[in-house]
Amino acid sequence: MLKISKFMFTCIALMGTFYLVGATATSAPKSTGLPGYTPSKIPPVVYPSKPAAPQVVPSTQAPLSKPVIPAMDKPFGMPGVVGLRDGKWEGTDYLGHVSKNITLDVEVLKNDNTPVNVDISTLKGALTALLKNEGIIPHAELSEGPPLPFLHVLVIIYPVDKDKFVVFTTTRLFEEIQVVRKEFKPAGFWQGITWENQDISLATSEQLVAQVTSSTETLLKAFLERYKLYNKENIDVESAQKIS
Repeated sequence: MLKISKFMFTCIALMGTFYLVGATATSAPKSTGLPGYTPSKIPPVVYPSKPAAPQVVPSTQAPLSKPVIPAMDKPFGMPGVVGLRDGKWEGTDYLGHVSKNITLDVEVLKNDNTPVNVDISTLKGALTALLKNEGIIPHAELSEGPPLPFLHVLVIIYPVDKDKFVVFTTTRLFEEIQVVRKEFKPAGFWQGITWENQDISLATSEQLVAQVTSSTETLLKAFLERYKLYNKENIDVESAQKIS
């Protein structure tokens, strides 16, 4: 009887052990927070793959090349317009669209000890007549700024010998211009020379008055020829001659 009881007790113990082992194999252990606990394996996180970069198909067309601007070997040393022509830099004067109202200013500079009998009023009167005969009114239009445009006739007389004088004459057209300078804007008006011509000659004291008159008229006529070339439609001789 005792042997049977021991046998039965042993069987019951083995059955309990098998039950515990089976339960361990079929269910994951829960966290107990106790030392020695090993959680179940967590599957790795799979991130979406980076999209592939679009394939660049090489163009069969040649890239557009920028036009090559040639260097300007020598600056254009006169007022006017500078531009490219047939691949080369060229400069020229341009009097198109110049106002028919142009003030005239005549100035004669000389040494105080130089006896010169040039009368500025007479000289200016002769030059004013030339302007009117070509339809130019010798007074700039009234404005809030300086009297622009204006022609500046400058004569410089300098003695070089006992009875010989160098006569340097220049005629310049001043107009209102736009000058681009960084971080600067003038409080007034920019005026600049847009046309210029010069003459130099030698005269004795007896020839001096006639030479000054000839030089100034020659330069003014040169200006008028260029003016008429660009402004044929705006010339009104009759109206200009009525202006005093």
